[in-house]
Amino acid sequence: MTKKRPTQADVARLAGVARSTVSMVINGRDDLPVPISENTRQKVMDAARQLGYSPNPAAQMLAHGTNMLLGVFTYEAIFPHDEANFYYAYLNGIQRQAARQNYNLLLFTQNHNSEQPQAYRNAMNTLRLASGSIIMGRKPDLDEIKLMLRERYPFVHLGRRNVPGYEIDWVTHNYKVGSQQAVQYLLDMGHRRIAYVVTDIFPQEPLQDKLEGCEHAIEGVSGALLSVVPKDIFNDTHMFGDFVRQNDITALICGDIGSVTHTMNHLDALNLRVPQDMSLVSLLNDRANFRFFDKPSYVQLNQTAVGERAVDSLIARLREPDIPPQQIMIECAFVAGDTVARVKEA
Repeated sequence: MTKKRPTQADVARLAGVARSTVSMVINGRDDLPVPISENTRQKVMDAARQLGYSPNPAAQMLAHGTNMLLGVFTYEAIFPHDEANFYYAYLNGIQRQAARQNYNLLLFTQNHNSEQPQAYRNAMNTLRLASGSIIMGRKPDLDEIKLMLRERYPFVHLGRRNVPGYEIDWVTHNYKVGSQQAVQYLLDMGHRRIAYVVTDIFPQEPLQDKLEGCEHAIEGVSGALLSVVPKDIFNDTHMFGDFVRQNDITALICGDIGSVTHTMNHLDALNLRVPQDMSLVSLLNDRANFRFFDKPSYVQLNQTAVGERAVDSLIARLREPDIPPQQIMIECAFVAGDTVARVKEA
């Protein structure tokens, strides 16, 4: 027969104290109106050791008002376990800062068997297993986000997101500044006909920030023109080639995940070389981009720092639930590589 696990009541009987005293000693309470003497504390600890008693960590956490668990949930179909995944660096920053702040992480991976993972199952918010969560993903379910807000469930979103009727906590990159630096470099290299390409229209907020930064750079520059390539044209190699020729494009700006790969497939089919025939920059350091070039020209995103700040913001929200929305931008910077050539004078 399995031996019964010792309880706090057993410890109290052996130590000759009240069960409430055992609970206060085991949970490390030092805010009591009448302090517990060192002699009593020692009796309790000696009895616990003699019986082999160990506290239930979940119960201990609840006694302190928190389970010290931060959740991580993504609306991406694949959880970022792989180092090559764009979101992996964010997860790394989250893990580091959570450890520094003495929190554990709970990774919500169960629902990643479909194209659109869900935080709610059977009308229940599964994220409530954690005190609060960090949410990531290009296409969050805004209906679920609104439900979390109405429930006052604490969360921080990685990336700026507009939720109609609400202001939410988010941490993101300062895409406007990074994009402006990238276009300014192209202008300094003599480019005046520049095209902006993306593979998707989501997420709208960072793409808008990037485009605004690009447009700000060319304002007032004589002869400079930024063309946004329509999605249907970007999806067809021949139409894309016609667009590039008809608009005298000399440089391409890739704005989202996967756009460099898509662009390179087009350029290869059109026999256009980078940078000899076409200059190219990426507005983010998607690792998949680097397989094409030894020294790409790109905007360096500090993903680890964004993950770390998200943890700090979430903990601040847990400690003070009624503070105003925290919306933080982390600086990024353009890195000049070998994928941009100076425009030859006619």
